Amino acid sequence: SALTRKAQVVLPACVWQEVDGTMINREGKVQRLHAAVAAPDAARPHWETLVKLARRLGLTLELQSPRAIFEALREELEPFKGAEWGRDLPATLLRFAGSRG
Repeated sequence: SALTRKAQVVLPACVWQEVDGTMINREGKVQRLHAAVAAPDAARPHWETLVKLARRLGLTLELQSPRAIFEALREELEPFKGAEWGRDLPATLLRFAGSRG
């Protein structure tokens, strides 16, 4: 895009539909995210990019998965204290009113 052509550094991150993990919504509740679609080959989850960047800067982050990050957040952040990871869900086909898909 025009934006990436002007950038000095471009980090290929997944968009929200491609992410597994957790987030805190605007009501302050922890929510589990399940990837709805596969990410393109170049795209990486944000946590992977941050871990690699930290290592290149000489820092140690031993986080290997969204679940490991969740567990670390449970120890550190108040909103995560009582949160549970939950169960994995099978993929679900969504259909919109009036669609044929």
